[in-house]
Amino acid sequence: MIRRIAIAAALAVSLALIGTTGVSTASASTTAGASLPNPVTNIVIYDGVHAAPQGPAGPLPYGWTLSTVPSTITTVNFGKLVEDTSLVWPGGNHGGTWWFSTHEAILHVFDWNQNGQVVQAQSLTTFLNQYDTAHWMAVPSLGPGVVAPTCLQWSVGPNLYYVVLNTTKTPYTWVKATPGCVPAQ
Repeated sequence: MIRRIAIAAALAVSLALIGTTGVSTASASTTAGASLPNPVTNIVIYDGVHAAPQGPAGPLPYGWTLSTVPSTITTVNFGKLVEDTSLVWPGGNHGGTWWFSTHEAILHVFDWNQNGQVVQAQSLTTFLNQYDTAHWMAVPSLGPGVVAPTCLQWSVGPNLYYVVLNTTKTPYTWVKATPGCVPAQ
């Protein structure tokens, strides 16, 4: 019985992951520190290259929506996250693509290029709840319910790494951060 439930749950997740979405082309102006909307209807990600945010058009379903953008996220003095759609993550076929839902954004498998070395990392996630303004910011200029992650976490083996969004100038850039999502010195 437990095995049947697990198989049914995996099938439901697989079905929810089918589909693609478009790219938001709205202005990059934001209001950092604003309270987060509830519910979230759209998640945008700033790729560190373009002034416009990249991500799926809302409203987002409660299940998962797939998007192959942004293809890269750059950081200052810390390398580049590169989406590779040929990668897979253990237990599924959708590695190397962004997964969006009303609760979070996940890139399960990706390449990280730092100082000419490329490593494969897994489970880049962002955290979202009604009070988590340390990791997310509201973007009222893009409409109601739009949020953008300000801090991303990923793991390479047993080590955890963080980048935080620098919103002091446009286009926004990602910089190395401490576990508390404070820009590293």
